[in-house]
Amino acid sequence: MKDSGLYQFGEIPSHWDIISVKDKYSIITGFTPDTKQVDFYDDTDGEVWINISDIGKEKYINDSSRKLSRAGIESSRGNIIPKGSLLYSFKLSVGQVAFAQRDLYTNEAIASFTYNTDINLDYFYYMSGYAIIFNANENIYGAKLLNQKLINNAKVLFPPLPEQQKIADYLDKKVGLIDDIIAKTKESIEEYKKYKQALITETVTKGLDPNAKMKDSGIEWIGEIPEGWEVVKIKHELVSKSIKNYGEEEVLSLYRDYGIIPKKSRDDNHNVTSLNRDAYKFVEIGNLVINKMKAWQGSLAVSNYKGIVSPSYHVCSFIKDRIHKKYFHYLVRNQLYFPEYRRLSTGMRIGQWDLGIDDFRNLPCLIPDYEEQIEIVKYIEKKSQYIEGIINNKQKLITELETYKKSLIYEVVTGKREIE
Repeated sequence: MKDSGLYQFGEIPSHWDIISVKDKYSIITGFTPDTKQVDFYDDTDGEVWINISDIGKEKYINDSSRKLSRAGIESSRGNIIPKGSLLYSFKLSVGQVAFAQRDLYTNEAIASFTYNTDINLDYFYYMSGYAIIFNANENIYGAKLLNQKLINNAKVLFPPLPEQQKIADYLDKKVGLIDDIIAKTKESIEEYKKYKQALITETVTKGLDPNAKMKDSGIEWIGEIPEGWEVVKIKHELVSKSIKNYGEEEVLSLYRDYGIIPKKSRDDNHNVTSLNRDAYKFVEIGNLVINKMKAWQGSLAVSNYKGIVSPSYHVCSFIKDRIHKKYFHYLVRNQLYFPEYRRLSTGMRIGQWDLGIDDFRNLPCLIPDYEEQIEIVKYIEKKSQYIEGIINNKQKLITELETYKKSLIYEVVTGKREIE
């Protein structure tokens, strides 16, 4: 081993070289036609045009979320990227890589490395993520920034070609096994989430007693319900409210998975909060909050917090005390209601759909005896806690595997781990 002289690599095998990217690798950059020219884009029959969001999901890529028309391509006179090239994202999601499985085009934020006889791009696929990014600058927000000059001047390790192939083959095998476990674990998590939703739906519409006598609810999409349950319209139980000028209260966020929580409790909500929040709606503990544009996805919840929410949300309070608020929370978030929210929402595009409060309040509300509502809530929360425990353990496993994978790749591409 020898000291590489570079902190990102540490000690490396004595017979390995350290080179600049430009010494061995040739770069082609992409292009972006004028986005205001609608005829430059054709997402149905156009040519594949890789964006940053397309990279990093799979090792090999042959399709894109956006496509270019022939006019768009000719307007930019852009380079076609040959099949087998390694695509490297150098803006925003810096360091994402993928191989082109076909001839294609890329946008200006992607650098493409092409094959030649002196290099092994399969090795460079693993090396690039631990080398080039260290040459990046940072903007005032701490985001990594690269350009073609910084990429060309970045230092990378360059073992003899046979060793590069050996490293690539080893990592393909080991990383493939890890990725397979991660994929299966993610699938398992999704199955548990579906099971939890199905359990909630079954419980809030059929009750806890499997032997209970049933009756027709009179609502096709709900079907039979326990005989002792009452069916009324939500409007008889909830009233819409719009209290404002509470701008100093805590800002709350509405999540499909978590319900209503303080916005500051998570760092993945990028919606900008207005400086003047007097128009925001005041929410009391026990109020129902509805994101009218995403209700069809389950974005509504009874709040456990006092605070304020976006003025575009609906806020409702309960008129009577005969409904357990947590029971109602589970009832209106069960999957049988989602298609109805979607059916009643108006608007031309999904992101602009709008569920009117009167339409929501005209939906049915299933009301068991109050004591049974309490038992239903206890049952759901006990089962949910158990399921969430399993999901959390699986998510921890994924995190550990991702960490191990990164460590494995680093140790192998820097020569610190001997491979068979």
